[in-house]
Amino acid sequence: MKRKKLVGPDAGLAKEQIVELNQEFYNEYFEDYFKIRLLLLGEIITNPELFCDVINKQKIKVGVLEINSESINLDKELLSKYAKLEMSVTYYHCLETFLRVFLAHIEIKPSPWLEISRETNYKIFKESLVPLSEGKFNFTYQGLSSDELITYVFCGHKQLPEDVNNRAEVLNAWKEWIKWAAKETITMYDYNAYKHGLAIHSDLRGFSLGNEIGGQIKVNNDSLKFLSKKRKEDRWVWEKRVVFTPLDYRGACISIIQSLIRNILTVGKLTYLGTQFESLDFLPNETCTPQYFMELSNKDKNEFGLVSMGYSMELLYYKQKDKN
Repeated sequence: MKRKKLVGPDAGLAKEQIVELNQEFYNEYFEDYFKIRLLLLGEIITNPELFCDVINKQKIKVGVLEINSESINLDKELLSKYAKLEMSVTYYHCLETFLRVFLAHIEIKPSPWLEISRETNYKIFKESLVPLSEGKFNFTYQGLSSDELITYVFCGHKQLPEDVNNRAEVLNAWKEWIKWAAKETITMYDYNAYKHGLAIHSDLRGFSLGNEIGGQIKVNNDSLKFLSKKRKEDRWVWEKRVVFTPLDYRGACISIIQSLIRNILTVGKLTYLGTQFESLDFLPNETCTPQYFMELSNKDKNEFGLVSMGYSMELLYYKQKDKN
């Protein structure tokens, strides 16, 4: 028996419902979520002992649920480890949110909330990011160019006002954040490892290369360690990967991305609700790019000008006998 094809959720959807969805989306969106999360995690990392004392002395109650902190032997090292892991989770969560909010607004569809909710297949979502990661911006809406659409989504004008200095730098910075966020999201192995069973370990790790004559590269930074698969010519292998996670760099990126999301939502309120605004949070420039913050946070500078993102080690394998 042939299975009946179901009608899609957009068929016959009332226009009045679209208006209501837009009002709810912009009026109820938690714009300060990442800012608050960054502040709390930063406080814990800065003062883990203080937070331990507060938690251990308090009777924790959520509704009818009572939580006994003594059951986990909470100390400052454990709390600090938790906060550092959460900082990395927040970093990737922020990137994905930024990209979904951006894509939901860039072609000015009737309801950004519906666009965000539309793509539930994470694999398809990541595949859609490949062109962005390569700097290919092919957006269209009523004859506007991609540059005009990007400018409008972030500031509410097709062209940056003439009183804005270095307009080309601002546009390029927006593109760099989009491109970089897409690259990071496509390869977020540590985030996936964390989500799927906490199979990830945080610690200070490093390495050194070279000698006194040829120069040296030394790295010692916060990092995450996890397992991932690597494709070789004739097979797949497991490898142990270490990704350096400088907290100052990731924290700065979260802060910038939070502001970019807020800008998109501010312009969205103008587009969909007719709500005027006087100014935006900020406009990025040539010194407000992911590359700039990465170089600024690089504590392990070397004479080669290289920045290490991590390293990997293939697991040991026995040679397989030829079955023939």
